[in-house]
Amino acid sequence: MSEGKFQQNDLKILKDLVSAKTEFKKGKIEAAHKMDEIRKNSMILINDLIDYTQRCDLAGFEKTRLLLKYEQSKTAELINADGFSFLLKENKIFKLKTKIENSDMNELAQALEKQKNKKKVEIDSNVFSLLKKELGDYEIVM
Repeated sequence: MSEGKFQQNDLKILKDLVSAKTEFKKGKIEAAHKMDEIRKNSMILINDLIDYTQRCDLAGFEKTRLLLKYEQSKTAELINADGFSFLLKENKIFKLKTKIENSDMNELAQALEKQKNKKKVEIDSNVFSLLKKELGDYEIVM
């Protein structure tokens, strides 16, 4: 395991679970308190694994997202996923193709789900001219 991805205790818990499984198969574990401790530790490990996968998904999502500042104090988000670009502006979702179309959260979620498996994020150059028409002058905030 690389440093910083999991807690040090997780490896110890994993080793304990593996040894407990072999002991259980041999019929050596019968004490209820030992089973309760194993059950509690397994839940800790499961929660840490869930946190790790959520961090990985969030890191992948962050590379698809650009924050845009326009009209001096207003902000919008540009999300690029699965070859499409989505503009989130004033609680509305727009899909940017050859023109700006209304979209919804389901379409955005489907595109983000498909993007998870891809290494690269592609943005069509036409998107920037559509943004200029929609937002006027804007800045990309990173």
